[in-house]
Amino acid sequence: MLRSLVGSEMCIRDRSYATLDRNELESWLELEFALLWIFVKFVMESLDVFHCGNPFAQGQHDGVTTADGRKYQAFGIQFIFDSENWNLCVGFPQCADGTATGVASLFKSLCVSRHIHIRYLLDIISDFAALAVARQLGKEKNGCGMHSDDKISRWAVGLLTKMDGTGTDTAVDPFPEALAVVDAVRDYAKYFTHGTRIDDLHDMCRMAKCAALKFEIDLSHTRIAAVRNLLQSVLRQTPGLLLYSRGRMEKVVQVTVAQYQEAAELEAVTCAVGEITTLKQSEHALTGGFQPVFRTRLHSALQGVDIPVLDVSNMTAESRPPRRKMQLAELTPIGQRAFNRARVEMERRYAREGCRMSPRDLVAYAVVAAC
Repeated sequence: MLRSLVGSEMCIRDRSYATLDRNELESWLELEFALLWIFVKFVMESLDVFHCGNPFAQGQHDGVTTADGRKYQAFGIQFIFDSENWNLCVGFPQCADGTATGVASLFKSLCVSRHIHIRYLLDIISDFAALAVARQLGKEKNGCGMHSDDKISRWAVGLLTKMDGTGTDTAVDPFPEALAVVDAVRDYAKYFTHGTRIDDLHDMCRMAKCAALKFEIDLSHTRIAAVRNLLQSVLRQTPGLLLYSRGRMEKVVQVTVAQYQEAAELEAVTCAVGEITTLKQSEHALTGGFQPVFRTRLHSALQGVDIPVLDVSNMTAESRPPRRKMQLAELTPIGQRAFNRARVEMERRYAREGCRMSPRDLVAYAVVAAC
């Protein structure tokens, strides 16, 4: 199968190239991979000389458990070379020992095999739950702001969970009303995965002059961005969805008009946080020093008197969907509660629980906390 696919693809693109069979392709990939690490060795040694033996890179790692229960660790380093920000994956090995000692040992041995000395690393960034790995390696610990701030919006809509002693995920602070709205939107999106329903819907969207999009089902259960993308993909097609549901003889899974508005308000709350969590994941922009600025912006958004909400009744086909600013008092009870939950959780994470700070105080706190 691989041989036929690779061979036909190469012949179609350029018949002057030789057709590789499976063994030849594997050999070519192994040689390219070996050349990559020779180049990495050159880069590391050049940067070591340039920085006079001082650390110049940041280590990165994160763990994952697959559906069959196997655990893996992704390791990487980030550094500046040739005036550009480089993010290099060091490896993604299976990790039998998930303790801080085990992960640190695996990271160190993997770096050595890649010509990357641990002394090149100034600090290591990871989830806040894994800061002990940096301590094991004698490096400065750095918690990932994206992981932390992502939990603000997850808390806001009731999706933040914590594993109990039996290995079961349980809601930290349940918000069943918001989850019911998200579930209804998800079920409606899944309804269109059968037959020609999505094609019929897109015909309705074109008639209604709104966007015709593929629904983004939130398959990921660890990032609020998946839920936000689900809500956006449905809400942007609201006029077409309303046309589709009219006059249908068969029973159609539907989202009520009230739920459309509630979903739009939940999406607005997650967007307020999503702006900074997206920026923090940028692989090219040097955003590490902007943590106080990001937090000040989020603080202003969640301490304001209004919030930009998708205008579901006036959706267009434009790439930027229309929004309208709504006063907090205009939001539905679910929207108001989600907004207040996000604000309280932000204050709890950024300062003392229940403490309200001005943007100036918040910047001062963030600077002190980062030192």
